Amino acid sequence: MVQFSWSLNPNPNANGSSPMFNWRIVSLSILLWIVLMPVFSVIHEYGHAFICAKNDMPYTMSIGLLGGASVSCTGSFVDPTPFRLAGGFLASGVGLLSAVLARKLTRTAKNSFVYIPLFTIGIVQFGQMIMEGFFNTFYLTSNIATLIPTMIAFISLLALTSLKSKQLEEEKMYKTIKKNNPDFDKNEVETSFD
Repeated sequence: MVQFSWSLNPNPNANGSSPMFNWRIVSLSILLWIVLMPVFSVIHEYGHAFICAKNDMPYTMSIGLLGGASVSCTGSFVDPTPFRLAGGFLASGVGLLSAVLARKLTRTAKNSFVYIPLFTIGIVQFGQMIMEGFFNTFYLTSNIATLIPTMIAFISLLALTSLKSKQLEEEKMYKTIKKNNPDFDKNEVETSFD
């Protein structure tokens, strides 16, 4: 039996990762998340615009420089709930389906920086759909209404990328050991954390 011991050392080694943390996955995931959030804001507003168009109501869409967007319909809905739900429904559907597709196409942990941001953005949009659809007064009047799902998703992003980076570092470690010791069986490894 082989025994390993390592510490959760924040000091990176030569390839830029600590023994249990891969900065490449974490930084690329955060960067992709930041780049995609404005795109999904526009997708969200297209969901609202679709409901306006289906109800033969003229609408205007405004898109800000940093990706902020809004839709205004001319007229009134008998029941505004579908309009309120449509933005988050479309954006969360696109985000979650894209995450599943990206996961199928990128089967290794080192490419998880692609599907983790898509998954967490899908979660943000799902949260916004719930807030807009069922807690609309709070959503429209509270300064923290959109912050809540965004913070939950960002924390999830950090947690998932940390787990995947740990998995990648463990895979690298086991491959190196297996290369140097062909009889090595990773199922017989005892690990301890400092």
